[in-house]
Amino acid sequence: MAAFALRGFPDLCLLDLTKILNASLRAVEEFLPIWVFLVSIGIIKYTLQIQEQIQATMEADAKTRARRIAEARYGFRWHALIYTFVNAGLVSIWFLTGEGFPWPIFPIVFWGIGLASHYMSAYHSYGRDWVERETEKILQQQTKKKVSGS
Repeated sequence: MAAFALRGFPDLCLLDLTKILNASLRAVEEFLPIWVFLVSIGIIKYTLQIQEQIQATMEADAKTRARRIAEARYGFRWHALIYTFVNAGLVSIWFLTGEGFPWPIFPIVFWGIGLASHYMSAYHSYGRDWVERETEKILQQQTKKKVSGS
């Protein structure tokens, strides 16, 4: 067996070098599935962290939205209470001053329109739903144009 001498390693033969390389490759092949598994676990952990952050953000947004709705409804209740007392006072003044032209009808009707508007915004938020539906509709139309135009 002829020895192939490497510079600085005179006792190392070519056969020994191939044995070392084969052993190294086997070690890498044995370690590779473990490495892939560890990387996969890291990716899964990162994905879960992102999902938790998204969920926390969505919950915070839902809580903020619910608080805004609750504040609007609270504001409407005070508005209705003040509307009732002020207009009762105006009708009382009209009644006690001689019952001429029923002028309290104007604040009752026009302020009532404002109160009805406040009620609709507090209890029936058509605006947000409409905007979301319209956005979806526009996106679908744009997608159809891209598909048919291609």
